[in-house]
Order: sequence, then C-alpha cells, then structure tokens
Amino acid sequence: MQNNRLQKQLQFILEIDKLKKIVRQSPLTDQSRKENDAEHSWHLAVMAILLSEYAKEHHMDIFHVVKMALIHDLVEIDAGDPAKQSHARRRTRTLGICPKAHRRSR
Repeated sequence: MQNNRLQKQLQFILEIDKLKKIVRQSPLTDQSRKENDAEHSWHLAVMAILLSEYAKEHHMDIFHVVKMALIHDLVEIDAGDPAKQSHARRRTRTLGICPKAHRRSR
C-alpha cells in the first residue's frame, strides 16, 4: 500500500511540473516576458508568507493559504490560462491525481 501511495505522489509531482509550460497573459514586473503558472503560484505563496503578520488578527490559517496559493492554478495544466478559455469542466482530472490524504475534506 505504501508503494502505491509513493507512486501516486511521484505521478502528481511529475504532473504539476507541467505548470512551468503554461504561459500567462500577465508580464513580469520588469515587463521582460510573460510569467508562467509555476512562477505565479510560487510568487503568490511567498507573498502570503511575507504578509502573514497582517492576517493574525483575522485568525487566518496561513499554511492553508499557502497550500491554496500553490494549487489554485493546477486546473490550467488541462485548461490553459483562463484568460484564453474557460476551465471549470476540467478541474477534476488534475486534482484527482493527488493522493486523497492531501486533499481537503468538505
């Protein structure tokens, strides 16, 4: 069973690497090129950590915020940048690869 879990985790790691290939419509702050989804997600996660001191008074779970920042664009692996097309119907496939223990229960 543990081997199966590891295989799924490795499959997920390989899948999310595809975020590097999704080019967004927004340029970098220096305007030199457009950023990719991996850069966008990383930057958002770092901002959440950096600005977390302002969230304490609102009792926000910063670890949850960082996790959401890192996964919020995973659907774009299948759908591409939403500025180009709608992706709501494709969100299940990519997140379905993620091992269940890492998913948030509803």
